[in-house]
Amino acid sequence: TIGGSICHADPSADYPTAILAADAVVVAASANGRREIPAGEFFLDWFETALQPGELVAAVRLPPSDSRTAVHYEKFTRADGDFATVSVAATLRLEDGAIAALTLAVGGAGETPLRDGDAEAAALGRPLDAALLTELGEALAARCNPIDDLRGSAEYRLKLVPRLIARALRAAARAIERG
Repeated sequence: TIGGSICHADPSADYPTAILAADAVVVAASANGRREIPAGEFFLDWFETALQPGELVAAVRLPPSDSRTAVHYEKFTRADGDFATVSVAATLRLEDGAIAALTLAVGGAGETPLRDGDAEAAALGRPLDAALLTELGEALAARCNPIDDLRGSAEYRLKLVPRLIARALRAAARAIERG
């Protein structure tokens, strides 16, 4: 389930990266009531979340979708169905050829899935061109803290990040063009 996956908090799992890019809110429930935790505050460390003892995930709330916004999830794995070596979740809205809204989350490249709000903000109003893709890839790769494991070395993961960002954003832009 989505709740089980995000509670496990494996940064290479699909749902943590996806809900982070979606600006989702996790609803935690306990005998004491409910509280809402933004996805950006939910994942604390390797396999650690902001849930308190006695809490469980009751819901994951996604913001309303905008028909002008495209989403794309790009994942590199060693085998189909495996956890990601690196993954990228993107939301993109273009207006008059320029970025009007953007979120990018990277999974599998650190303790938690991550975003770079400054890089996202710097992209607003700019065309989605090769220079911007390079800039975004470099900015997010610089925030990553990958490890070596059976899915790939830290060096390999850092090389994947910019490539997957470019793929995800190009795919989202193609989806917008198709309408």
